[in-house]
Amino acid sequence: MPRAATVREAMRRVLAAPNDPFDMAGHASQEAEAIAEGKLEEFEPGWHVPFMLNEEAGLLRRNLQQFLSSRASGVRKSEQRSDVERGRWMLFRAILEHVAEKRAAARCTRDLFHEIELGNQPFVLFLRGFAYRPRYYVGATVVHGEGEQLGEKIEKKRLVEKLAPLPLVWISNPVDSGPMDIVEAGMDATALGYRVEAGEGWEKSVRVLIEAAAFIIFHNPIITPGLDAEIKMVGELGRIEDAFFYVPERGRRKLNDEAIAHMRAAAKCRSLGGGTLPQPTCRWIEGKRRDILEAEIRAVQRWAERLAKCRCEASIDLEIDAYFYVLATFVLLEDMDKLSSVLLSLVDALRASSNEKFREQVSLAEAYLKLANELQSTEGAC
Repeated sequence: MPRAATVREAMRRVLAAPNDPFDMAGHASQEAEAIAEGKLEEFEPGWHVPFMLNEEAGLLRRNLQQFLSSRASGVRKSEQRSDVERGRWMLFRAILEHVAEKRAAARCTRDLFHEIELGNQPFVLFLRGFAYRPRYYVGATVVHGEGEQLGEKIEKKRLVEKLAPLPLVWISNPVDSGPMDIVEAGMDATALGYRVEAGEGWEKSVRVLIEAAAFIIFHNPIITPGLDAEIKMVGELGRIEDAFFYVPERGRRKLNDEAIAHMRAAAKCRSLGGGTLPQPTCRWIEGKRRDILEAEIRAVQRWAERLAKCRCEASIDLEIDAYFYVLATFVLLEDMDKLSSVLLSLVDALRASSNEKFREQVSLAEAYLKLANELQSTEGAC
């Protein structure tokens, strides 16, 4: 898939230079083969992880998964350890960016919703066709569908600019990656409007937003099942006269510059009660898969604690692999308050592995210690 392949190639270039400590090329090839042969487990609907985060976390979890599947372990040489640890530092910082971006976007949307519920701010709702659809596997995401997603993004950004200062609210697709969207928007988060991440209860969230919006815009070059359901909701709620379409059928209003000018001039607040609007985010992982991961984490942590009590050169590598497995999984589960204690255990293991051959481990341990202290000081802040 073009976008996923482009991101994966960019990650490969960054992490594989001059070596490829994670064997990303081989990893991608194995994933494609396993998916084609039906050998890779597909996740159930409760999995809403952004595709970049899914793959980054999968790489951090991979070393331990390889050991658990093969039961083979060897001591890493100094160059191998250096390459792996530098790569994991980059990956860990990358997955933390997803959390930071999600929380920042949620705060902005929550603040807007507060003003809307007070009757101080009208808004326009942008409903996309979700032309690209994700299928999630263990550490891999396959994106399929029509080539209209880029058009949706370009139009959304254009509308944010054209409608300003009237805010644009939109429903986010779980396949989208917030940090990547910000890069594509020229590092300007305000150019993205206000998003709502809707999980399994998306229909209820959309219905509430349709009722609350001053106007509704449909990006409908391609009619997907979700978009068709949303159009029907607008009709059921008696809002079809307030809706504008990129491709209007008979009797529907076309979105053009005149329509945008009309929305800016005529937008009025609709009567709402406090707490009416939906939460701007859903958890990345829900349901059965969340229970499975929580059970896995408890088992891996107990195993790592036993390894820490009787360390040897080979077991230290496994112990470090286990901590990265746990860290990546806690990020997926958004249990951020649990990261600092695991980071402190990781620091202890990195220092235990340090000698003159592995001096880089010391500097990495210091970097993780600083990060652990920062996380501890901000626990509960978001």
